[in-house]
Amino acid sequence: MCFKFHNILFNDFTTPIESLKTQYQLFPSFQLYGIFQSTFKYHPTLMAMIRGILEKNQRAFFVLLIDQESWKEFMDYAEKMFGHNVNRIKMMNKMDTLQYCN
Repeated sequence: MCFKFHNILFNDFTTPIESLKTQYQLFPSFQLYGIFQSTFKYHPTLMAMIRGILEKNQRAFFVLLIDQESWKEFMDYAEKMFGHNVNRIKMMNKMDTLQYCN
């Protein structure tokens, strides 16, 4: 990705993965995958790939960027797609550009 903002200074460009694991109460041995796209990009093919990873890797957790007002609707869909693995899907609300880049 490429962001060209001449008026924004990214002081802390990376947030450690460990802080996300703490936020979502995950053990350090878990593998965290982040998909930070607009919701309309969550195509059924992508969802099938996520399901495959969850089925093959019991340490995998996914953090998806989803508008908070869509969480219930998305989780209803996710329960159908992922079954018992839905508990390894975490959602993060949309954020401003600086938060997103960090």
